[in-house]
Amino acid sequence: MKHWFSLACILLVALCLSSCSMIPFEDTSDMDLTQEEIDSVQDTTPAAIATPKKRNIKTISIYTVDTVNEELMPISVPLYDNEVTPAFVTDEVINNLEDTIKVTELTVERRQLFVTLDSHYAPVKNCSKKYETLVLDCLANSLLDNLSYVDDVIFRCDTGAYHSANYDFEENEVYRSK
Repeated sequence: MKHWFSLACILLVALCLSSCSMIPFEDTSDMDLTQEEIDSVQDTTPAAIATPKKRNIKTISIYTVDTVNEELMPISVPLYDNEVTPAFVTDEVINNLEDTIKVTELTVERRQLFVTLDSHYAPVKNCSKKYETLVLDCLANSLLDNLSYVDDVIFRCDTGAYHSANYDFEENEVYRSK
């Protein structure tokens, strides 16, 4: 039985090899190119494309929460527009945090920035004291570091003064100053 199998394999290999030689050969002798034709092809190759200079994209530093070590972590984010606003800084901080955080209003009055948070979301609701502190620190530090015209950050809830399970601030109580 082994001999028949070996013989069948050898026969199959022989047929494959012999059938490869039966493929018609394409005669390319009439495709001789003149030097002129070769030169014309070489002339049409595209020139090297100059790489555009990289735009220097400015960055700003903000803070986020390292949830593994439970600490603030500075990161750099690109600044495509040259204007650093409270809304831009706040959005970048929120986008780099794991929880859903909603800021309903940002108001600057006499070098004080009032940040109004939605009381149905973190850090006001369902947060440990440690995490709530870290989120508030991220927001306050990022805003103070990037806005030269702000000296104080005051947090409020949409219901008035900032109240959570962990903190009770007065309506105009300064959370962080420069």
